[in-house]
Amino acid sequence: MANQYKYGDVLLVTYPFTDQSAAKQRPVWVVSHARFNQGQDIVVVPLSSRVDAGDPFGFTIYKTDAFFGNTGLLVSSSVKWTKPMTISSVVVKRRLGVVPAETMLQLAEKLKGLFAPPTTTE
Repeated sequence: MANQYKYGDVLLVTYPFTDQSAAKQRPVWVVSHARFNQGQDIVVVPLSSRVDAGDPFGFTIYKTDAFFGNTGLLVSSSVKWTKPMTISSVVVKRRLGVVPAETMLQLAEKLKGLFAPPTTTE
């Protein structure tokens, strides 16, 4: 059965810690395109309420952003775009909201850089 989640959706999921020692409920963004979301799996990036303005890999959604009310988030959140993960849609508790296309394009650019091969100078 195909899941109903789409690119840009903000979901509440049971998300494991990176060391697999435990899990907690946290919001995530769906970053996989609908054509890849036909089965049980979706690709997401986690969100954290810990916002660090000095983080060189930071990407933040602020409570003051015009679209914030549509996300379903309660507080400003940092997008952990360097930690994409494939999860089963069965761990989704509920859909919280959605992020606008312009913001998803900004995230897509960051993800492209994450998976780009190094240049000869790197």
